[in-house]
Amino acid sequence: MVLTAFVIMGGCLRGLPEMSKQNWNLAFIARAIAVAAAMTLAVPVGAVTIGPMSETQIRAALVGKIFEGEYPSGAAWRESFDVSGNTIYQEGGQTDLGTMTFQGNVICFDYGDPTRSGGCFNVWQRGANCFDFYSTGNIATRLQRDRGTAWDARAWEEGKTRDCTADLIG
Repeated sequence: MVLTAFVIMGGCLRGLPEMSKQNWNLAFIARAIAVAAAMTLAVPVGAVTIGPMSETQIRAALVGKIFEGEYPSGAAWRESFDVSGNTIYQEGGQTDLGTMTFQGNVICFDYGDPTRSGGCFNVWQRGANCFDFYSTGNIATRLQRDRGTAWDARAWEEGKTRDCTADLIG
C-alpha cells in the first residue's frame, strides 16, 4: 500500500513544471506527508492489527479486565484476566480457575482441568473492542486472518460496545 501510494505520488509530481532540485524535493516531501496523513486516517489507531498483537499490546488490552466471548459454534464464555496471571473462566454454568502466561507474543491458558482445553493463542484486534484468538495450531490462511474469519474464539470487554467485523483489514 505504501509503495503504491508513492508510485501514484511520483506520477503526480511528473506533471509539475520544471523546477529546481530543491523545490522538487520539497514538493515530494509535502506530497509524502499528505499521503502518510491520508493513510493513517484510513485505519484508526489501535482499532485493528494487521497481524498478531505483541505481548505488550495483549497485556494492555486484556489484563485487569473482564471479557465476554464466543466460539465459532456460538457457545458463549466469560473470563477475567487478573494482573497476577490468574483467570476465572465461565462457560455453560461451570466456573474454572486458571492461569495465563506469555510465550513471546502468544498468550497461553491452563485451567488444570482436562475438560477445559486451554491452549496458546495469537490475538488480533478487530476493532476498539473486538479481539480474535487464533490457536497456535490453527491452519487458517493469512487471507482468512486478514478478513477476521476462521478464529477459534472472539472476545470483547464486558460492559462496552462490541464492534466486531469481518472486514478485510490488510
